[in-house]
Formats: sequence, C-alpha cells, structure tokens
Amino acid sequence: MTEPNKDLIGRNVRVLFQSSKRKKVNKIFITIEGKVVINEIRDIQRTILPTFDIYDSLSITLKNITEIDVSGIQLLHYISQFAKNVSIDSYFSEKDRQLVSLSGFSEFLHKPKLA
Repeated sequence: MTEPNKDLIGRNVRVLFQSSKRKKVNKIFITIEGKVVINEIRDIQRTILPTFDIYDSLSITLKNITEIDVSGIQLLHYISQFAKNVSIDSYFSEKDRQLVSLSGFSEFLHKPKLA
C-alpha cells in the first residue's frame, strides 16, 4: 500500500487528496482525473484504498476523465460497496456514459447520497 493521502501524479492519471477543513469531520475529498483504465487501476486502487480505514467519509469526484473501461467501473463499484460513507460525483463524455450505462452501473452517472 502507498502512503495515505499521497497524491498520485502519473502520466495518464491523477488522484488528488484534500482533507476536510472542518475539524469535527473526518472526511477526505478525492479527485480522479485522466484515464481510469486497466493499465492505471492498480495505482489508483493502491492510492485510494488506505483511506478506507482512516476516514469516516469519502467524497470522490471524477472529472476530466479522458477514458474509462470496465475495470475502472468495477473499481468504482468496489469503492461504493466497501467504503464506509462514500459519494461519487462523475462527469463522463457521452461515449463513456454509454459504456457505464451498458455495463449496468448507471448509478455512477448521478451523484448518489451518502450511505
């Protein structure tokens, strides 16, 4: 596992962390940009998973996504199932929206409420 809250700046993907400024809230904001594809999933996963045990709440924003594949969708599904409280806000191209919808994960096309 990588160091918790350490930004990932790769050639094709960026994962950025920002802790909540509110002292009483144990929340982390995570922004994912770039390619969320099989070649990047291992690094994305190693970067995000340590936050599960540290924070009570995760807020993930996917923006400037240039490409996503089924492995990226599966990672989002895993996070949504196993993180304590998570919201995922996504901005996909029309092509990627179709892939997400056809894969049966249309819940990632809308911002879900915290669990």
